[in-house]
Amino acid sequence: MYALHAEITRLLELQHAFRQLSYFDVMGRSRLTIKLTRVTLRLPFALEKALLERRSLDVEGVADKTKETIFPRRVTLLIRGVDIALERMENILS
Repeated sequence: MYALHAEITRLLELQHAFRQLSYFDVMGRSRLTIKLTRVTLRLPFALEKALLERRSLDVEGVADKTKETIFPRRVTLLIRGVDIALERMENILS
């Protein structure tokens, strides 16, 4: 839970900002929707990073440090590709 705290806090901040916008602020809502989506897509990677760091700190797990991932490689590449595309869209809207 501690690993996801920063990302979940960021989600709550963006959600609050989204609620403060007018219904007619289409550009602002689009920008925040893209940001919300990007933060949501990063959640599994933050968890995976925390799991790998924890495993590297375990004395018993050091010898057994295999690439333990949450998602298969292709799914990870797909999510990262979508994140890059959303980042570019966010830059266009800025």
